[in-house]
Parts: sequence; C-alpha cells; structure tokens
Amino acid sequence: MWMRCVGPLTGCARNCESAGQPARCRNSVLTLAHEPIWRMEEADLVSLLKKKLSKPRREQALTRLAEVRSATVQFNKMRENA
Repeated sequence: MWMRCVGPLTGCARNCESAGQPARCRNSVLTLAHEPIWRMEEADLVSLLKKKLSKPRREQALTRLAEVRSATVQFNKMRENA
C-alpha cells in the first residue's frame, strides 16, 4: 500500500515520523516543485532567529534551520545542473 505524508510538499513518499525532514527519511525525494515551501520556511526561521528567544527555543530553531538548509543546498545544486 502506497501512503503519502501528511505534508506532501515535503518530498516524503511515506507516512512516517520523518515527514518533512528529508535528511532523516531515505524515501524522501525533493524536486524543484518543492523548493518554494522550503525557501519560505528558511526565511521564516531566519526571521524568527532575529527575535529574542529563550535558549531552548533558539536551539530548536537553529537545529531546524540546519535541516532546512540541507534541503535548500540541494535545490541550489539542482539549479546549477539544470
């Protein structure tokens, strides 16, 4: 049975705990069609990090930003090879 993630724009083709985290899901596939949502999330996180945050919240945001940037780096490579 083929299942889609809760968030199909994330690139994951399964319903799993790694939904929305392509670096953690070996079934994840990113295409340039997924790029806008990842770029928006990256911008949101950068904006959030400019604000005053508690230490745990800042660490969480930094961790997520690193995960998102691992995807946006892949989009940059796709564009270079297109």
